[in-house]
Amino acid sequence: MKGIRPLRILFVEDNPRDAELAEAALAREGLSFTARRVDTQDSLLQTLTEFQPDLIISDYAMPDFDGMQALAVSLAHDPNIPFIILTGSMNEETAVACLRGGVWDYVLKENLSRLAHAVKEALAHRDARVARAEAEEASRMTERRLRALIENGLDSISLLSADGTLLWESPAVVRNLEYDENQFLGRNIFEIVHPDDLVWTQGRFARIAQTPGARDTGQFRLLRRSGEWRWIEAIVTNLLDEPSVGAIVINYRDITDRKQAEEALRESESRLSLALDAAHMGTFDWDIPNNRITWSRWHEELWGYTPGEFVGTYEAFSERVHPEDLPLINAEIQRCMASREPYAREYRVVWPDGSMHWIQGRGEFTFDENGRPQRMRGVVTETTDRKQAEDQVRLSRDTLLAELQVLAGIIRSEAFSGSDTEQTIRSLLEADARQQLVERVSLWLFVQEGTAIRCFDLYELPQDRHTSGMGIEKQDYPAYFEALLSEEAIVADDAHSHSATREFSASYLTPLGISSMLDVPIHIHGKLAGVLCHERVGSPIVWSPEQRLFAISIANLVSLALEQGERNRVEEERNKLQDQLLQVQKMDAIGRLAGGVAHDFNNMLQAILGHVDIALRADLPESSLKGDLLAIRQAAMHSADLTRQLLAFARKQTIDPKVLDLNDTVSSMLRMLQRLIGENIQLIWTPGYRLWRVRIDPTQVNQILANLTVNARDAISGVGRLTIETSNATLDEAYCEERVGFVPGEYVRLSVSDNGCGMSKETVEQIFEPFFTTKGIGEGTGLGLATVYGIVKQNEGFIQVQSETGKGTTFQIFFPRCGSDLADQTPEVETEMPRGGTETILLVEDEPAILLIGRRILEELGYTVLAASGPAEAIRLASEHPGGIHLLITDVIMPEMDGRELGNRLHAARPSMKLLFMSGYTANIIAHRGILEAGIRFIQKPFNITDLGKKVREALDS
Repeated sequence: MKGIRPLRILFVEDNPRDAELAEAALAREGLSFTARRVDTQDSLLQTLTEFQPDLIISDYAMPDFDGMQALAVSLAHDPNIPFIILTGSMNEETAVACLRGGVWDYVLKENLSRLAHAVKEALAHRDARVARAEAEEASRMTERRLRALIENGLDSISLLSADGTLLWESPAVVRNLEYDENQFLGRNIFEIVHPDDLVWTQGRFARIAQTPGARDTGQFRLLRRSGEWRWIEAIVTNLLDEPSVGAIVINYRDITDRKQAEEALRESESRLSLALDAAHMGTFDWDIPNNRITWSRWHEELWGYTPGEFVGTYEAFSERVHPEDLPLINAEIQRCMASREPYAREYRVVWPDGSMHWIQGRGEFTFDENGRPQRMRGVVTETTDRKQAEDQVRLSRDTLLAELQVLAGIIRSEAFSGSDTEQTIRSLLEADARQQLVERVSLWLFVQEGTAIRCFDLYELPQDRHTSGMGIEKQDYPAYFEALLSEEAIVADDAHSHSATREFSASYLTPLGISSMLDVPIHIHGKLAGVLCHERVGSPIVWSPEQRLFAISIANLVSLALEQGERNRVEEERNKLQDQLLQVQKMDAIGRLAGGVAHDFNNMLQAILGHVDIALRADLPESSLKGDLLAIRQAAMHSADLTRQLLAFARKQTIDPKVLDLNDTVSSMLRMLQRLIGENIQLIWTPGYRLWRVRIDPTQVNQILANLTVNARDAISGVGRLTIETSNATLDEAYCEERVGFVPGEYVRLSVSDNGCGMSKETVEQIFEPFFTTKGIGEGTGLGLATVYGIVKQNEGFIQVQSETGKGTTFQIFFPRCGSDLADQTPEVETEMPRGGTETILLVEDEPAILLIGRRILEELGYTVLAASGPAEAIRLASEHPGGIHLLITDVIMPEMDGRELGNRLHAARPSMKLLFMSGYTANIIAHRGILEAGIRFIQKPFNITDLGKKVREALDS
């Protein structure tokens, strides 16, 4: 692979000819390496330090030095260096001793063709071990940092039980409340709450304790050991259901000094308000973090509000500001926040009767210790009379005001407030082009770590069309890229002669007829991220200040849209990046998630299906609710199919091969596959005519298509095409002779093709190896294609890959034709009650709704039922029941203990009792790799009355 240095291989071998043969064998397998040979212990010690080998290949027996001695030296130097024995002969006992001693593998010299495979596996094992050690050290470092933050933080943290009993406290609690360490543990927190705050805090706390995950904030007083009451501001979070916490977390800080300062400020402001009212001036106080605005009475009158009508938010303030002035106010506020300068702005207010009033506003900002703006306080006066008498020079700004009006319209538009970033950008470019009367307006974003820009969207006004995808490299246009870093805007009236744009003259400007350019850099979170381009086609123009300002405003809106889109993308990618942190842990986490969802969701479906089935047993006329009940049942079964599909991706479902028509199976997945690849990739589906049947678990087909589709998506940059085809194929002797492992016969071919970046021949040769990936670190597990290969081989099929760099990839999978041309059909719902019995059944289910309906079904079948809501109750009922218990029916996943453990404990006391498991998924408790263990009886949730009756009878009669 590119960018990887050659391996350094150290041969411990007394025969130079044997070492040369081994090097030649590795070279034939495509390994790039440098090698050295030693044959004594002293030379080995010296070479380990100087050469620093990645791998050691040692002869076992040498005249003065043997392989196990060399191994000991290597392990003492660096235990992570893989060590392989290459020997002329070795018996089984010696080989086992070598492997136990730390040798990774041994290869006979007569079988040098296996040496390259052993080398690759040893290096892969070493890399995995090193990565695992680094991840464990990072986890330990995170834990130490978290402990340091808690122990040294200024904020107090306490863990409370549901009734308010103190379970744990951070060191800051001792410091802030002055109690001795652990003095208050085991006591109720409400003992030190101020009597005036007690009812309020207890009520809020009780509501939080009843709702898992609930969070609330509040301010109240606590009693210090000294007897002083201190105001605190607290955040209370219910984490009782979190296994790692199991408590209500309260995080609080002392705000007594702040409360006292606020009270003093209120008194001062009251006196100031009296003076300002006398002078007919209004005052305001804007609490920025909480978005609360307090106005004086005279301020309300200036805005045409009746006393108490103003609701006190910035949005309410904005409603009566003239739409042409609001963007200017917002921009001035942002500028003053950034520069910490006093705010001063004159603007118009529109009263409900339509009259317009000019207001002069002045104010100053206050900031917290981190530089974040906290409050804005100031005064306002009416300047309507003065403004009406001003010179008519204002009329010359009509163009600018019109442009600001357009911006206000864009901000208020549905397109700008929507969540579709691409649509928002398109709308902005269209509005920009129409207002500026510019033929071409486009947005370009930096890619390849700032070495190139790619066209995100280009709008051409005359044709009213959008295109994208073009790219420009920094190495081809260095002056332009330098200008983007240093200029607020690139204003090129004559683009062919301007220092930043003349580089484009021959290759870009002249062919398209572009004469003038106005380009504004785009910043996201303060960092240069792209450029908004305006291109005049035809005769050159001189860009006016109003056009420049409007372009900058549009660029700011584009930045806002991109920042919002970036926030959305970051949120969407967060779980994905976390899942990719460790390859093996990722798949296990998905499996646990799928299992949990399936367990809970299937429980709910089971309750629905159980009640519907019982209702359908009643003698209902066709015109009554029977049709509605059947519709409910069909919807519930469809939901169960969706759950099984989720389990298929998590590889938690029992493998159940069926005779399938691949056309039907692929068609059912098309919607999901389109969501996987996104709207920018066209999905083409070409089903084969009169397709033969195959025998395979349908969930495995889903897995194959999902893996191949995701790989195709990642191989396509921008827009592209993905094609899925099926067809019948007869492979003859000549065809199979050219392809290793292929067997002549009749097959159904499944083809997945893309027009992405493709792969080199060397990459194609390795793609099915586990953990091999061409993606960056943390971007792929390297298990997807290995899984596809395993499924194909498990079903006695073949897979063929055709790929070429820059021209895309095609995967062709051949499944053997099934002897039966009839696809498995879902059996019709049986309406006759299955045969029951008189035996005693112990039913264990932690979900009350499932327990209730299960008991009703079994009792309707004639059985005596002992119903238990959990393992503990089941053990009690079994010990107290005087008669026999013929069958235990238990859920697999339960809080106290799993069903397998419960069955073992009860079976020890009642050896003749039969056992039937039920669950939304089998999990590893009763299944291995999705296949039930021998002798295990299991019924999958959700099930109907007939299924349960048959399973119970089968278990009892076995």
